Amino acid sequence: MAAVAAGGATTALATTHEHHDRAPTPGPGNAQAQTPVGADQAMAAALKAVPGTVGEADLDGEYGRPAWEVDVLARNGGWHEVLIDGRTGATLGQRPDRDPDGEAALASGKATTTAQQAVEIARRASPGTVTSVEIEGGGRTPAWEVELTGHDGTHRELTIDAASGSVTANTVEGRTGHDTSEDGDD
Repeated sequence: MAAVAAGGATTALATTHEHHDRAPTPGPGNAQAQTPVGADQAMAAALKAVPGTVGEADLDGEYGRPAWEVDVLARNGGWHEVLIDGRTGATLGQRPDRDPDGEAALASGKATTTAQQAVEIARRASPGTVTSVEIEGGGRTPAWEVELTGHDGTHRELTIDAASGSVTANTVEGRTGHDTSEDGDD
């Protein structure tokens, strides 16, 4: 589980449930299916490179290989984007992030639930492979949005209240290999 220390909101992570984040079936061109490195491992690797608090982790295939983009609010208060190889868990690089998405939400101090805890809460509510976790809501109560694909291929977005850790929404967004548009033209 993750631990949050007062002041710097430092996060530590024990990766005891990584197997829940692995894609069940490989498929060509699918970053999720090509990565054995789950959200837990990616966030732990990013925090090793830049100690602090995770504000976002997103699995992406735009780098010619599956990779996790992890935004970290460093202990010194600066934001960094850390790129983690989705196949090996190695840190591919990191750079200052001048336009972080979760800046206001994490800076408010209202988020007592960490990204790592939000991932675990989401997986308990809807078991599957996490592909994204992001904090939202700078001006109001912050919430974690967790996207995952269930073992049956159902894509879901769960909203986790960042103060209480409760699931406030669990929305089905479609299924792998199925048309999710309303008009069927996709």
